[in-house]
Amino acid sequence: NCPGYPEETDCRNAIFPFDISLSQFAGILLVFSVTGVILTIPLREEPSNARNSFTEVRKTLFSMWEAAQNRAVWQLMLFTMISNTLFSISNAAKYNANFVWLELTTFQNQMVWLMESVVFVIGLSLIKHYFINTSWRKLNLIGMGIVSTMNLLYLLVIYNITRNVWFYVIFSTTESFMHTANFLVNVFCIIEVAPEGMEAVTYSLITSATAVTHPLATTVSIALLSFFPALNEQNSFSDDTPAVRNSMAALMVIVVVLNWTGLLAMPMLPRQRQETRDLVERNESSKTWAAVALTVGLCALIYSTLVTIFSARGGCAAILGGPGCSDGKPIGVYLAMAVIFGFCYIIPTYHVYWPIVIGKERFTWRMFV
Repeated sequence: NCPGYPEETDCRNAIFPFDISLSQFAGILLVFSVTGVILTIPLREEPSNARNSFTEVRKTLFSMWEAAQNRAVWQLMLFTMISNTLFSISNAAKYNANFVWLELTTFQNQMVWLMESVVFVIGLSLIKHYFINTSWRKLNLIGMGIVSTMNLLYLLVIYNITRNVWFYVIFSTTESFMHTANFLVNVFCIIEVAPEGMEAVTYSLITSATAVTHPLATTVSIALLSFFPALNEQNSFSDDTPAVRNSMAALMVIVVVLNWTGLLAMPMLPRQRQETRDLVERNESSKTWAAVALTVGLCALIYSTLVTIFSARGGCAAILGGPGCSDGKPIGVYLAMAVIFGFCYIIPTYHVYWPIVIGKERFTWRMFV
């Protein structure tokens, strides 16, 4: 809110002389969404004969359950949820820091989004022409190395070595390369693991596993700020004390380390098409792990839906994306963070490292490439 705009200088970077609430913004998005649904109704395929809707839904759910039991599918679902959650953790304090230290405008922020889309397209082209046969594990490793290097360049901003806004705009766009690598790896795997006749079901399972991880990563990102309370206020960045700088640097390093721990699940990802086909041809199945993958995905979907609803309504509960309803410790957020980390580290420990501990497998660094 900007009372007195444009006379007061507090809103000098505002583009419009009015403001809308988060609920109003969500309502505007809802209008566009409903309009899009209405416009697609004429495109609905007319059934050639009468169908029982309940029977069709039951058949679809049964097909999902049957597809998920294949090890190639549930293992890829678990890897996708683990890796995307840990890779997507970010430094939530950067928003305040960018506004104060860099005086990042709305136009420049939109330029970042635009350039990320350009980098995404360039990444697709490079992988298509030069890295199509490269190990998928190596692609993730290279992407993580690039993103981590660029994230650590933010230390130059933190310690005021340079606070040129365009320097930040340029190096921050490379983060989309990691998303490009993850996106292509998932697509490549889907092509190989999808059973004949269940391509759509397999695609929906794995892409849904990818989509539901973003609220989980956001929860962890916000929870990390509770360990650095000074980074929650813009005034702290205005003071720009050594303590604030050190806290910001420590948070940045923690985020980078957490991102890299996503590579612990890398051995769960097949290296290339042939290894994926071998995994499919072994025809291993497990109802237990299929149930685990589907249950985790469903819980994450429900959680992300609740976060969206409560955020739009302006709720204060920190565990649902709000700022917190009290000044005390957000115990609920800590619990959610413990559950998320437990899932992300226990699963690969059981499937990858426990067999090494008991002597069934041998550890080698080639597991990660």
